[in-house]
Amino acid sequence: MSHHAVLETVCGNCGAELQGAFCHACGQKVTGPDVSLHDFFHEAFHEFAHLDGKIVQTLRLLMTKPGMLTKEFLEGRRARYISPLRLYLTCSLLFPAAVQRYQQEASLQAGHALVHDFPRVMFALMPVFGLLTWVLYRKARPFYAAHLYYSVHFHAFVFAALTLEVSVILVAGRMPRRSPGSQHRLFLCITTSVCAVCSAARAWQPPGRGRCWRSRTCSSSSRRWSRLV
Repeated sequence: MSHHAVLETVCGNCGAELQGAFCHACGQKVTGPDVSLHDFFHEAFHEFAHLDGKIVQTLRLLMTKPGMLTKEFLEGRRARYISPLRLYLTCSLLFPAAVQRYQQEASLQAGHALVHDFPRVMFALMPVFGLLTWVLYRKARPFYAAHLYYSVHFHAFVFAALTLEVSVILVAGRMPRRSPGSQHRLFLCITTSVCAVCSAARAWQPPGRGRCWRSRTCSSSSRRWSRLV
C-alpha cells in the first residue's frame, strides 16, 4: 500500500468505507490520488508474475490431465487458473503464429486454410461439440453451460497440441516428406480421440469416485465416440 493510500478512508471506485488494503465491496486495491514510480513498477511486476503463473499452471493442467481443468472450474476452484475463454483465445492465437513460421521454414503456399479457416471452423464447432457432450453425459451434468465450458477447454487443448506439434517440427528442423495437411489431420485425429475419451472420464467424474470409475467411464466413452466417428 502506498503512503497516500493510508490517508484514504473511502474507495475511490465505489465510495464504500475502507476496511483494509482492498475494498470489501468492489475489490479494488486502495490507492491514493497520486501514484509514484514505486507503485507503477510494483503493480506491473505483480500483474505480470501473477498472470504468468496462472497461465503456466493452466496450460500444464490442460495438457497433462485433459478434463481436470473443466472439473476444477465446475467445482468452484477458478481463481488459480485463467478463464476458459481467455485460455481459448491464447491457444487459438498461438497456433496461427506457429503455422505461419512453419510455412516460412517449409516454403509452403497452401497454409491459408490452417491459418484462417481452421480457427473459424473450430470456433463454430464449439457449441455443437458442447451439445454433443450434453447428449452423452447429461446425467452427470444436466445443464448445457457446463458442457459448453468443457467444449471450450477441449478446443483449447486441440490448439495447444497442434501448436506444440508445429513447434517441435520447427525446433527439430525436420520438415515432413508427406503433405503437411495430411500429417496435421492424422495428428489431429489421434489427439482429439485420446483427449475426448480421457477428458470425459475426468470432467464428468462424480465426487468420491476414483480410478476404477474413470477406467469404466473411459471404456464406455471410447465405445460412444467410436460409434459417433
